[in-house]
Amino acid sequence: MKSKIENIKNYYLEVCKKEKLNPIPIKFCSVSKGGACLQYSNSMKPLNIQIDLNRCVDIEYALLHEISHQILLEKKKDPALRHNAAFRKIENQMNDKYMYSDLTFKYRL
Repeated sequence: MKSKIENIKNYYLEVCKKEKLNPIPIKFCSVSKGGACLQYSNSMKPLNIQIDLNRCVDIEYALLHEISHQILLEKKKDPALRHNAAFRKIENQMNDKYMYSDLTFKYRL
């Protein structure tokens, strides 16, 4: 299991580097609903990404989804809780760039 956690973290760090984002911690814990979430402060600062490995079906999709929240939060102070058009645009761009890319196979997600 440890190598899977390391692969997830390394995938995230590499996407952050390519997107020029400041990485935030990834926590592996119990998360309801989809199995992943972005936690942020009242001042709209991203704090961490939480992932539930027992609940999350597609780790890569979950990471890209939460990174999309992180991007919108950092750029516009908008957590996009209702997945607005700006969020969907970013999410689609992230999926087009990274979903099933060389990174997917490099980190075996």
